[in-house]
Amino acid sequence: MHFLFQRFADQRTKKLSKKDDFEGPKNIALNAVGGNASSPKCGGQSVSSNSSILGSVTKLEACKGDIEKACPTAPAADLAPVEDCLNKTEKFRDSFLSTVAKGASASQICTAVDSLQTSKAEVLACKDVVANAESTQKAQKVACFNAFQACRKEERSTLTNVNDCAINGTITDSTAAPSSTASSNGSTPASISSNSTASSSSNSTVSGSSGSSASGSSGSSGSSASGSTGSGSSGSSASGSTGSGSSGSSAS
Repeated sequence: MHFLFQRFADQRTKKLSKKDDFEGPKNIALNAVGGNASSPKCGGQSVSSNSSILGSVTKLEACKGDIEKACPTAPAADLAPVEDCLNKTEKFRDSFLSTVAKGASASQICTAVDSLQTSKAEVLACKDVVANAESTQKAQKVACFNAFQACRKEERSTLTNVNDCAINGTITDSTAAPSSTASSNGSTPASISSNSTASSSSNSTVSGSSGSSASGSSGSSGSSASGSTGSGSSGSSASGSTGSGSSGSSAS
């Protein structure tokens, strides 16, 4: 049969014959997680049910059934009308070549043409039959190819997933939200020591306007940055004791 109908049907048949191609990759992925999809592990660690490698196992396991469903063999009931049209077309062609094409005179040719009118009408009636059949088969072929290509795509992804599980001992969770970055000991990286020197303090010790100076104590809640200048009591200076919360000032 030379119609597109048959070509589409043959293409589906070829894809159907490869339905078992994905059993091997599925078994490789399953073995990578310990052989038990109900209790999968990578590098001794439990794997989330949403992990990409378990997704590969599930999808590849479904491939055989998906391809069988999407790539069925064309039923005989669909083939019969098209085969009948093919036979009628070949009969018309053979009759034309043996009569009209070999007519020795115009009279013979005209007689031959008249004899082919019934056969011609049968062939013309086949136009819609074949067109509808080809349209149906084409749609089924597209569905078949889509199912098969989805399995091939998952097969390629499985290689990466198996590698991550086997080598790194981890696997991507496709639904997990990104975790926040934290230091290994759980401490706040930017914590400030209670003994650090404050740049500005409401309780800073100030020097008098007469020219006496003050130095800020390190580690006290009442300390100020060294070298700061402010207005305060006349003629007094103070130095804060290290590690003390008292003002520790002495009059000069």
